[in-house]
Amino acid sequence: MDVEASNWWRLKTMVTMAVKAAKEVNLWAEKQTKGLIKQVLPSSSVNNLTWLILANAIYFKGVWKRKFDSSMTEKSDFHLLNGEKVLVPFMKCYKSQYVCEYDDFKVLGLPYLQGEDEREFTMYFYLPNAKDGLQSLLNKIRSTSNFFDDHIPYGKIEIGKLLLPKFKISFGFKACDVLKELGLVLPFDDEAGLSEMVDSFDGQNIYDSSIHHTSFVEVNEEGTKATAVTAFCGMGCAPKIKPMVDFVADHPFLFVIREDVSGAVLFMGQVIDPRVGRSKTLHRFIFFNQISSTTSSSSMDLEQSISNQTHVSTTLATHLLSSKFPNSNIVFSPLSIHVVLSLVAAGSKGPTLDQLLTFLKTKSTDDLNSLSSQLVTLIFADGTPNGGPSLAFANGVWVEKTLPFKPSFKQVVDTVYKALSNQVDFQTKAVEVANEVNSWAEKHTNGLIKEVLPAGAVDNSTRLIFANAVYFKGAWSEKFDQSKTKESDFHLLDGNKVQVSFMTSKKKQYVHEYDDFKVLGLPYLQGQDKRQFTTYFYLPNAKDGLQSLVKKIGSTSNFIERHIPRQKVEVGEFLLPKFKISFGFEASDVLKELGLVLPFNGGGLSEMVDSAVGQSLYVSSIHHKSFVEVNEEGTEAAAASVAVMKFRSIMVDEKVDFVADHPFLFVIREDMTGVVLFMGQVIDPRVG
Repeated sequence: MDVEASNWWRLKTMVTMAVKAAKEVNLWAEKQTKGLIKQVLPSSSVNNLTWLILANAIYFKGVWKRKFDSSMTEKSDFHLLNGEKVLVPFMKCYKSQYVCEYDDFKVLGLPYLQGEDEREFTMYFYLPNAKDGLQSLLNKIRSTSNFFDDHIPYGKIEIGKLLLPKFKISFGFKACDVLKELGLVLPFDDEAGLSEMVDSFDGQNIYDSSIHHTSFVEVNEEGTKATAVTAFCGMGCAPKIKPMVDFVADHPFLFVIREDVSGAVLFMGQVIDPRVGRSKTLHRFIFFNQISSTTSSSSMDLEQSISNQTHVSTTLATHLLSSKFPNSNIVFSPLSIHVVLSLVAAGSKGPTLDQLLTFLKTKSTDDLNSLSSQLVTLIFADGTPNGGPSLAFANGVWVEKTLPFKPSFKQVVDTVYKALSNQVDFQTKAVEVANEVNSWAEKHTNGLIKEVLPAGAVDNSTRLIFANAVYFKGAWSEKFDQSKTKESDFHLLDGNKVQVSFMTSKKKQYVHEYDDFKVLGLPYLQGQDKRQFTTYFYLPNAKDGLQSLVKKIGSTSNFIERHIPRQKVEVGEFLLPKFKISFGFEASDVLKELGLVLPFNGGGLSEMVDSAVGQSLYVSSIHHKSFVEVNEEGTEAAAASVAVMKFRSIMVDEKVDFVADHPFLFVIREDMTGVVLFMGQVIDPRVG
């Protein structure tokens, strides 16, 4: 095992030495990568405006813990993405392997021979079942929180066939373009705040003019060689003056209702057409819960917990807005969903609990319970007595009267989540129970959510229901003048225009402008506590730019926190449409598509009630329904979530093959820390 990482920097003091400096960096890179990378900086990347170069090199060479027998390597067909087949050499093995099978892909882990320390390096191969399934697998990786940690094959299994192609790849790209597309734009702006590196001249700024990356990997019967070099070129320039900002929301946009002190996201959504107040409700059944007001003995750092919760929120939002309902007005409460899943986790164990914790980006149910308790205390106390927003949050549990709660779960329901517990007769009065749940939701959402459970959602096989309701009503800190509201054109995604009512103002606003979108923050009138509620509007510059913005949110870490307008600015034209949205969807399918599948399969929800022998509780379906209205006065929003659970028997897994005869992904990872060293894809093993 040979792992080396080196860092190099050189401040250029003589502008005439640009070519020599570039050559020096390339020679340094070649040395550090043992000759595998000979040029990371192209000739044109360094010139007499370059002030600073930063570079990093990493080298890895590992031998498989169990090498492949080269005498068994033979050529076979590899299926290209265009449908053609090519002959490539495949390594072969019939020994047990670290393999795990999922719905539409498989994962193979090949560990390297380790030294005497505790590090454990492994190369993982991600093989889609479909020959053309690579893009779908990439989309799943992008949209699934902690995908790699959640898809590690931990145990060896007997395999039918293992075929893995030998391959060698050398690849380079200009990383700055990719980083800017992912939202990292300020370091590349000539007003960049890279002021702590060197003393600049004549008030000039250093900015990142380019980042170049080159990598190499070779996989064969012996093991793996991999190396990479990244180089940053910094240039100097005078700062520019930005023009006045307009914010004209006359085309589809996104919105978020957020408590800014904690960072908790209450509601998220998109406006496709402000005229449409009701979107199609796709029912089947939902479970999501509330927040509690009791502090747990074990708690994570609240800031990190809420950051994790927001990550889950944006992952769910990206899938809803991009993949499921790209052409619909949408509003939903990710916080409501998060807390109900937390309650489900409190009644789970084994792999089901592990998957729930991974999906929710936390380590234990104690952490989830602590977060829920603190959120209720910090966020959902009603602010009306102190002149702030009106808030309400409630949980309910309905259980078949013949099934007793397990004492530990009952304690969590009562003391942590403060849920109203009801023993009911599902077997003979299922319709009445459904009506009771709907009435409960209507009461706790101030009449805004009248039917979260559709007809047929509850039947005589139902055994348990979880429900959550959340309500918010806030007045703008600076209300809009209703007399200035006017009709104007709103541009739909299909290119048509419709007349809608736009609010307007000449006052300064919290607006920040980025390369291809703008963000507006409208704060609510606060009470005497420290809470600060704000709605943020994310407006793409292009009339048809909503999907690109949604994808950027899903692929950018901490997007919401990193795109908060902190200061008021003078605005030119300012138009924001009034809108009202009611939206419902079946959450179970969405959650399964995002990798949360075990709660719906059965076998792990064993800590809630005492069930009959041979039966396992599972979540049969999930529904969520939300409402939001934005006008000159402020905002009113509500959401309700409900989960229905039934019994089923446990399934047995079948024997697994792993035949990598079509495009796949790979990752080289140190497993003790989770650090990913290299990633890539193999489209054609012949192409080096």
